[in-house]
Amino acid sequence: MLFVEFDSSYSFTVLQLAVRWPEGLRYLLSTDAKRFLDKSPCPGVYYPTVAIACYTGNQESVKILLEAGCELDLSRRIGPIFADTSTECMAAVASNLGTRRVHLLKLAQERLGIFLEGTTVTFADLKAASICESLDKASIPIHRSLRVERDYKSIYSCPGIPIAHFRLFWEKGFYDGLRRHDNLGLVPTMTYRVSMFWPIQRMEISNIYDSYSWIRDNGFLNITPTDPLKLGFNISATAHHYIGAMFGAFYDFRMPDLPLSPIFRLVDELSSVQVEDECVCWCNRTSHGCSPLKLLLKSHLDELWPGITFDMQRHFFLHHTVLYSSSLLRGFAMEVLRLLTFEALDMTHTCCTFESLGEDIVKDLVSTASERPAAIFSCQAKTVREIRSSAREISNARLLEDLMLEFTSHLSQQGPGSEVFELFIKTYWRRRMSEIYVPDPHKVGEMEQHQAFRGFKASSGVETYVLPKRVLRLLGNDFKLCQLDISEDDSTSQSKEKSPFEIGPLSEMKLFCKYCHMHNT
Repeated sequence: MLFVEFDSSYSFTVLQLAVRWPEGLRYLLSTDAKRFLDKSPCPGVYYPTVAIACYTGNQESVKILLEAGCELDLSRRIGPIFADTSTECMAAVASNLGTRRVHLLKLAQERLGIFLEGTTVTFADLKAASICESLDKASIPIHRSLRVERDYKSIYSCPGIPIAHFRLFWEKGFYDGLRRHDNLGLVPTMTYRVSMFWPIQRMEISNIYDSYSWIRDNGFLNITPTDPLKLGFNISATAHHYIGAMFGAFYDFRMPDLPLSPIFRLVDELSSVQVEDECVCWCNRTSHGCSPLKLLLKSHLDELWPGITFDMQRHFFLHHTVLYSSSLLRGFAMEVLRLLTFEALDMTHTCCTFESLGEDIVKDLVSTASERPAAIFSCQAKTVREIRSSAREISNARLLEDLMLEFTSHLSQQGPGSEVFELFIKTYWRRRMSEIYVPDPHKVGEMEQHQAFRGFKASSGVETYVLPKRVLRLLGNDFKLCQLDISEDDSTSQSKEKSPFEIGPLSEMKLFCKYCHMHNT
């Protein structure tokens, strides 16, 4: 009997039960059991025998199954499997896929006499979709293990292949494809993949920064997208910007017992990349566009995928910005401060945004469809003109510049330290923004009288000290502005803070961050 029932929803074949026994697996594949080669133990779930072999980490069994001609879906369905597959097993996958691409190429060369100009794995990989199309038109059968989907561009365009393994595929002969745009106009490093910024179990977290470094050193992050569908992509954004945007939107750390230094190094790298797009917005300094760091910050403030936790992000933005610096006036801290002040003034962006792509856009994608499809969009020129000609926005822009000069002056007087920046935000910055938000007492009185007239409870007062939601997303929902008193008969009197939170010397403030204390960073 070929199936062994474990429960009502899972049934494993003898092939799947033999993945830890390579000799037995090889024998079974010579019997009628081979017809279950691509069977999944649970209907509707992609988990074939080769996936189970990858999970167990048995490299020999992975090789045996691949050589037996098992089908391998490289779409996002296999992403969670490959994200937790050992380097040794992925090396077997990469080697076999190279062999499959060459076999597909030879089939077209021998049967149709076409694609004769190349023989390499790279050439075969980039031509794979065209080869399948030509063979189909000629009614020449293609074994399922050799076929690729119509939107296939290269091995790197498949979201099922983790970025952490790009270098491995490169070493197995896939020397091109990282510069190739998919049907949307994005290159592989612009596509989100499962566990892109954190490991599941086996994959070492150091691979995250090492993989990024390899991609960067080979020039694969300086590429810009195209926009063949005229969706409004920001075509001046680079893959650096996409890495920043995806990190800000999707990073959701759930394994606090792992060392975080590679993640910190990645954030440091993004904060030091000297590349900007062509955006024009007051959230950036004059004559400057959006940097990869700015995309990281903005996409973090946009709740693109609700449910992702952000206390680790808050550690990055408020503490790690100054951990390794002798001065607070480095790029990261000032970028955070400017964006925070911009958002607190409730100003409107005229720069790019990282947005999810609708189902109608990605419905025809198969091998290149991301689990979380998204792209960086430009702000329409008409919208930019309208916003930047608004009297309110112009006034706030002037105020923003004045505040940044003031804040920079005060920050320059502080020494280095992981708590200094957050303390500045919770004291001086908080006080100054409270003074800006303080209401006109006469207007408040009129509003309270109006509430009483309409039958509402006037005793509750008027809510006047609420920061914009995007600010609270960074600082936390418990972050409140100071409650200030302004004398109604003396508009020039100094404001007094009613809150028990006293603004004293920064050195007297004590804060606690579990990530700072946990990892001593």
